[in-house]
Amino acid sequence: MGTIKEAYTINFGNFTSRSSRKEYWFVTIINVSVITALFLISTCLCAAFEINTDFAYLLPGLACLHLFIPGLAVSVRRLHDIDRSRWWYMLALIPYLGFLAHIAIGCVPGTSGPNKYGYPASSPVPPRPRAHH
Repeated sequence: MGTIKEAYTINFGNFTSRSSRKEYWFVTIINVSVITALFLISTCLCAAFEINTDFAYLLPGLACLHLFIPGLAVSVRRLHDIDRSRWWYMLALIPYLGFLAHIAIGCVPGTSGPNKYGYPASSPVPPRPRAHH
């Protein structure tokens, strides 16, 4: 649970390190679940109180604004874990291919050991360089 909490607090706007598949999927599932639940609740409330259904988009829209940065950040860190630049995220903008790209980002195992973006998210503390005498 600490990984999830960190994704929304400490790593809220962290676009520089690496992210595990577990963190990526947890954040993705939580974001989609929260937005879907808010949309369903808003729609039911609008129907129950006979309010214009345009208001049903208000709560999920605000949630999207808040969850966009952590979702984007974890996706970029996940790309870093598979040794790809953040620009690969542009594939997400292509209809249909973007959906498949999101699934691939979450399924491809990260590089073992350090890469140009740092140490794996699952590694404890990076080893300290040894002093040469």
